[in-house]
Amino acid sequence: RWSTTRLLFEDIDSTTSVSTTRWRAEENLLFRPRENVFLNLSGYVGHTVFKDIGSEEDFYGFGANVQWRVTNWSKAKIEGFYDEIDGTSIRTKSMGAEARWEWFYGIWTGEASYRFLNLEDLNSSQTRNRNSIFFSIRRSLF
Repeated sequence: RWSTTRLLFEDIDSTTSVSTTRWRAEENLLFRPRENVFLNLSGYVGHTVFKDIGSEEDFYGFGANVQWRVTNWSKAKIEGFYDEIDGTSIRTKSMGAEARWEWFYGIWTGEASYRFLNLEDLNSSQTRNRNSIFFSIRRSLF
């Protein structure tokens, strides 16, 4: 399966929370250019109406990742994304990237990753950057 297309429509009437009408279209493409390399491209677009308050949001985003099976016991992954919301009360942009290396040995799994996240609130002109480094070693018992 190399492509997945999803269409969503929901119309929610609620007495306990905000009533909404939403549609969303998504596309996901998976390529395997080499036996040990995978490329995934995805994107979405949609629209939300908040019925009770008369607010609306348009949103879209896209992402990509590459996974490479370096050896039989390790793999590397690079991923990036971009999302945008343009609404009556919310206008944001977010983008990020991650680089990860995983390795396996018997019941042991290790991982090292770096993540960058940029969040921008266009209404208040505020920006937040987050840089994170993660290390983990896990043992699986059957």
